[in-house]
Amino acid sequence: MTDDGMTARAKALLESALVWDAHSGFAPTPEVDLNELERWRVGSVDFLSINVGYDVFHGRTRSANLAAFRHWLALRPSSSY
Repeated sequence: MTDDGMTARAKALLESALVWDAHSGFAPTPEVDLNELERWRVGSVDFLSINVGYDVFHGRTRSANLAAFRHWLALRPSSSY
């Protein structure tokens, strides 16, 4: 086991694989705490899909969510998000 409780075999697999999470589970609202993205980054996720809306959301709402998420990312240019 490694210090984080992961077996060496599991750690090697995680480091060599493409880790793809097609659904983050974030609520698509401008107020969502995107600091939670850190959980995926630390977990070695290579791709994470974040919904900005879906069929029941009005187009303006989806656009506002997307703008808020992009703004949050723009404030962190040196991060690896």
